[in-house]
This record gives sequence, structure tokens and C-alpha cells, in this order.
Amino acid sequence: EKISNGIEAIWLKIKTRGSQSLEVMTLYRPPGTDTDADTCLLENIKEISSRPDVVLMGDFNAPSIRWNDLQAQSSKFSFDHRLLKTTLEALFTQHVFVPTRARGGQQASCLDLVFTKDPDSIDEVHCLPPLGRSDHAVLSWEYGLYSVPSAINETRPNLWRGDFCKIKAEHFSQFFQSVFTREAVFIPSSYETTGVPLIQDMLFQEVAVFEKLKSLKACKSPGPDEIPAKLLLELAQELAKPLPFLCQKSFDTGILPTDWKTAHIAPLHKSGSRAFASNYRPVSL
Repeated sequence: EKISNGIEAIWLKIKTRGSQSLEVMTLYRPPGTDTDADTCLLENIKEISSRPDVVLMGDFNAPSIRWNDLQAQSSKFSFDHRLLKTTLEALFTQHVFVPTRARGGQQASCLDLVFTKDPDSIDEVHCLPPLGRSDHAVLSWEYGLYSVPSAINETRPNLWRGDFCKIKAEHFSQFFQSVFTREAVFIPSSYETTGVPLIQDMLFQEVAVFEKLKSLKACKSPGPDEIPAKLLLELAQELAKPLPFLCQKSFDTGILPTDWKTAHIAPLHKSGSRAFASNYRPVSL
């Protein structure tokens, strides 16, 4: 079936015993597709995002998206940027992070993508050698379907009461601490200051603080204070008045407030199986 001009798709519904049907959409979007066709495709993606068990996969020809850090290296009007924005807003998870197409003399790129609504439904996507003369890798994965028993014959632990978010957080915390390198604490008995320029005084000016606030990116995540960067941007003129006094006090006393040294640590998936903490890296927010 043709979704729109040039874009082809196959829609399947897989029925299994004891669980919901799995709906699978496989599509091909050729490069250079016109804007109207792309808009139609993105509208279809929004529409199917409301379905519980759905897999969306195929060759999207969107090479400028970096799926590891969810950034599109193209203009906000390009298909790549619009695809990333649409799938994130629809709460889709994309599971392919390695190049899937390579041709001699050209840069390898990630064109073939797999989206699901449940991030835990696919553990890892494996890239296999191409078939025949194709220059696209074969993708292989297992999709977890959970059956619902018709009757409970024995007493089992009520796993739904488990605080799995807390368990995951503690597991990541233990792993990140295990790989953290603690530097040796060395306090010299004396300091050699000959020939070293010293800062006699420092004055924090309102104009400089204002410029720093205005240079913040509105999309940045908030820190432990939960104050979004967009709010700091909007109130830059007002905040530029009291903040220099706080900075000046910190500099004059040589004390850095504890809250300024605190950050939220978020795990960012690198590659490989999502079931292993070693495949994540910590990011300070």
C-alpha cells in the first residue's frame, strides 16, 4: 500500500494466544521525498502511536539523526528533524544505534530504524550481513509478548507492587560508583607563588551575569533545583540583579554552596543490550 507519493508500506496484525495482537508496520521512504508526502507519513505515525502494541520499522532515509543523543544535524524544517520530533512526542523508542547501510566511497549511515511503544519490548537489535547484492544490513531482534493466564493455579509474589524505579536507580548508582575514579587527596605543605599572577580582587557585574543567563539554552534539563532553563532565560533581567551578590559572597569567603556542587545523574544508553548497566553512561543534569 502507498501511504503517499513514493512511500510504500505493509501493515500486519499478528494474533497470539493469551495476549494482545501485535501490529507491525514496515515502510520504505525513498530519498528526496516531497514535503507533502513526508507530512502524510508523520501524520500516520502520530495516528498509530495510540495503539498499545505496535512496531514501526523500515528504511526511513533519515541519516542526519544521532539516535544515541537524540539530535538531528539538519534544519528544523527537514524530514530528519521532524521525524525525531514526531517520534519523541509520540513516546516511541528507537532501538537501532549503529550504521545499517554502507557503500564503497560513502559514509556509513543509520537508515533502517525500529520503533516500539514499550522500550523494554526489544532488548537488543543485532546487525547481520546483507542479503544478496543489498548494501543494507539485516536486522534481527526478539520482541517480548506477555501472555495473560486464564486462571491462577498457585500463589505468586505480587510483582506489580515492586518499586522497580527505585531498584533500577539503586542498581545504576552502585554501578556508576564502582567505575568512579577517586583522585588521591594531596595537600602540599607550602605553595610556590613566585612568578604566578594572583587575583587580588574580583567584581561580579550585573551585565556579565545577564549575558550568561541569556546564553542558556531553553531546551536544557533543569538541575536539582528543578528550575527550567527557559524560566532563567525569561527572567534574566530580574535575576541579574541579586545573583552577582551571591557570586561575590562566595568568592570573598572562599566557600562554594553545597547546592552548587550537587547534580542529578541520568543514565544515557550508549549501545548494546538495555538490560546491562554497563551499556549506559552517567550524565550530570
